[in-house]
Amino acid sequence: MNTTFKNYQFTMLDKIYRSEEEKERALRLNKDRKMAQSQGVTVLTDAIKACSEEIDKYKGKLVVKEGARAEMYARRAAQLLQELSTCEEGQLPPYNSDKFDQVIRECEEHSKQFQSLIREKNSKNLDIEAKNEDHYGSFIHHLSLIRNKRCLMAYVYKRAEVIQSYRWKVGRVLPEEIHDKLNFSEQEYFKNHCAVIDSYTKDLDLDLTVDVIPPKDPYIRVRVLSEIGEVSLGDHSVSLCKDSLHSLRRTDAEPFISQGLMEEFME
Repeated sequence: MNTTFKNYQFTMLDKIYRSEEEKERALRLNKDRKMAQSQGVTVLTDAIKACSEEIDKYKGKLVVKEGARAEMYARRAAQLLQELSTCEEGQLPPYNSDKFDQVIRECEEHSKQFQSLIREKNSKNLDIEAKNEDHYGSFIHHLSLIRNKRCLMAYVYKRAEVIQSYRWKVGRVLPEEIHDKLNFSEQEYFKNHCAVIDSYTKDLDLDLTVDVIPPKDPYIRVRVLSEIGEVSLGDHSVSLCKDSLHSLRRTDAEPFISQGLMEEFME
């Protein structure tokens, strides 16, 4: 019995440790995202400034092909991250597939323009480091492409972190209002994530999703909030009708409580 309890404690401590690691990683990601936004705008601004200085240096003989549009580059990608930042911690906005696809197309266009400018530069037999209009145009396209990529990766990674947390907060079944905010790939990711946790839990023979602190009483008194019907709980079945009261094992009741189907009844 003591060995089992110690294993339980070690497992819970491991879970707490991993949760703290995930929290720190999320904070670092948020900090890096804000820094990336600031640095990305600064780099593009500096590139445009460098182009302008080069124009002044050659007294109008040099024409920067991308200067007029450069300020618009990477704006859609930044808007994706702004959508995430406006949500409360642990919440997600609906997956913005339209804007995500627009950023992908913008990346493809940057790649085409970058390669085109490099080919044009090579066709003139100029040194690759020669600072003419093609050099600065390709430079801006390259920086914009990298910035878009970083923003898209941050968008996907942050959403994946929140989706992982749903397993611990609401259980295996996502409420409809959360499920509808995920795209198909994210829904599949959540299912696979749950399957991994279930497999690990089965190997441990211990449910990691219940209380971190061992409860004093393994049973809990609950009130059913929504009609659930006949369910099998271990070696017996029980009819969970709306507004009915039951004394259930805490491990059996927790999934229903996390889904909002029942609540702990305090007399």
